[in-house]
Amino acid sequence: MGIRRLLTRLGWGGASVETVLRDGPVAPGGTLHGRVHIEGGEVDQRVDRLTVGLVVRLEDYSDVEFERIDVPGDPVVARGASAVRDFALRLPWDMPVTTHGDRRLKGMDVGVNTQLHIAGAVDPGDFDPFTVDPLPAQAAVLDALERLGFSFFTAAVKDGDPAAAYPGTGAGRGRSPVYQELRFYPPVGARGLDRLDATFVSAAGATDVLLRAETFDGVMSDASRTCTRFTADHAAGAPDWDARIGGWLAGLADRDG
Repeated sequence: MGIRRLLTRLGWGGASVETVLRDGPVAPGGTLHGRVHIEGGEVDQRVDRLTVGLVVRLEDYSDVEFERIDVPGDPVVARGASAVRDFALRLPWDMPVTTHGDRRLKGMDVGVNTQLHIAGAVDPGDFDPFTVDPLPAQAAVLDALERLGFSFFTAAVKDGDPAAAYPGTGAGRGRSPVYQELRFYPPVGARGLDRLDATFVSAAGATDVLLRAETFDGVMSDASRTCTRFTADHAAGAPDWDARIGGWLAGLADRDG
């Protein structure tokens, strides 16, 4: 028995976890439900904590944790025994989205990280990706960009305040230390525009839509940038995004024409 306990402290024959997510796609502000399956190892082990975290991968491939919750249950995992524990994890309103329509957004990687905290043992873990659908206001903007001829090519989650990346927009609605940027190629023949970036800054009542038009003078480091902000109230009807965004873009073309 002493050898078995030594091996579990080194990570062999210890308890393990597997997480099963019970929901389909979840939108920002929604709740993700799951169940943790615990399998006992070669010896009885005392569980200090079982935690579930909401993790998002940044553009530089590092991870940021939005939240981590404790999942209550029996503090002892008996040798060879099985147990299940349910949890509910609320997504923040500024959660990055991973899909639009039937397409997964390239560059997005979000998931649930489950950790079994056992004193004196290597901590087993489990990571499970899940899908975040856009809010209706966000989907309406993305639909309008497609109708206007823009082509999505990648997305990234960046560290920092979007107000610095989108100057003049006053982006103060979100509470997250990171923000998502969706990048689009413009329609063929568009004047005064080489790339369009979009960021959603959301809260319970409304979403701010930040747009940044970029024109490159030979190399990307010499980009000229123009930013704007639109606001969509979640309780109100959908505005005419084609007209709003199209009018702003037309102004850019007139200025550069």
